[in-house]
Amino acid sequence: VRKLVALFAAGAVVALDREKRISIEKVIPSAPWGAGTKMMGGVSFAGVSRLSLRTPTPIVGCDSSLAATELIPVHFIRERIREPLGQVELENLLAQAIGKNINQARKDAAVSLDVDELDVVLAKSRVVHFKIDNHEVLNPLGFRAQKIEALVELTLTTRTVYEEAKRVTGSDQIFFTETAHAELSTLEKVADSPIRLLRLRPHHSSYFTRESAQIGYAVARGVLGWTVSCFEQAIGEAWGVSHAVARRIYQDELAGAHTEATSKFLSKLIKVCSQLFTKEIEASGLKGKVYVDTNMPLPFDLPAKKRTMTLQEIPLNVILEKFGFSLSSFHTHADTVLAELHPSLLAGFFEHFYDRGTGNLNQWLRKHLNWLGAPLDKSDKIQ
Repeated sequence: VRKLVALFAAGAVVALDREKRISIEKVIPSAPWGAGTKMMGGVSFAGVSRLSLRTPTPIVGCDSSLAATELIPVHFIRERIREPLGQVELENLLAQAIGKNINQARKDAAVSLDVDELDVVLAKSRVVHFKIDNHEVLNPLGFRAQKIEALVELTLTTRTVYEEAKRVTGSDQIFFTETAHAELSTLEKVADSPIRLLRLRPHHSSYFTRESAQIGYAVARGVLGWTVSCFEQAIGEAWGVSHAVARRIYQDELAGAHTEATSKFLSKLIKVCSQLFTKEIEASGLKGKVYVDTNMPLPFDLPAKKRTMTLQEIPLNVILEKFGFSLSSFHTHADTVLAELHPSLLAGFFEHFYDRGTGNLNQWLRKHLNWLGAPLDKSDKIQ
């Protein structure tokens, strides 16, 4: 039986049997993690084993305030087109192309994470979306092609976050991902391009657009000047209570637990925050269908029309069906389970589950990116 165990700021304990039936054994509420570390966005820990006798591989998913996925499109023209493309030739071509771009990727990640470039480390790398002579292929080896194209994904994080992830999971062999990237990859299986995503958190909110590109895909991202803590901050300042108390008051208001007079007062504060939210997302330039990932309830139901866009939930039930997963008959109230199981908790798992790619090539890439310029010492290398 495969096992997924999330141990993070908000997680779940999930069992997956050989028929891909999911049993949610426990939902773990939010809790502080990583003392002394900049954990503004949240980190998830999970473990998955493809065979029951193997040691599970921990899965670590980080918010975009803690991890960044940089994309490097690769193009090259072969001269000896009559010879089949071999492993060594492909490795040499990739090494040259990535070597020219990896330092810029580190610089871009440092800006996104608001850290010094020397603090940025490589956590995951892989080659995806191969093309030969303008035709997509899963693996280009063996083809007599002239033009080779590929997309390289580099997931970077801070040294502190990566070391803490290894310490908490007790493993150097972790599958590390940026949660937003994993969510976009998951949504790509069930939604049309372009895919737009809002991730709303108490300390950091961001937006993403993933769309088809000449090679694979491209992702545009930005930061919102608004967070879901707006509601509790407004209530806390108005009534002079702590954030925890203000959050409870906000949640009680959404549940209709207050008197008419209290509700009238709170609704004015909530309306102001909602208007600020609408103003920020309109300024982002997002249009059309926008998926929303929030770890706090919003004061309106989804889907919700907001002028140029329609906000809607990530369709976890559709994703499960598309991937061939189902909830175990153990769960008699499937709708309740789906409501508790936040999509971001499974995004990293889905990405890992389907991360078959070009195995040998990606193993080579992980081993050799150190001398291509990634600032990793021996303790930082992904095995």
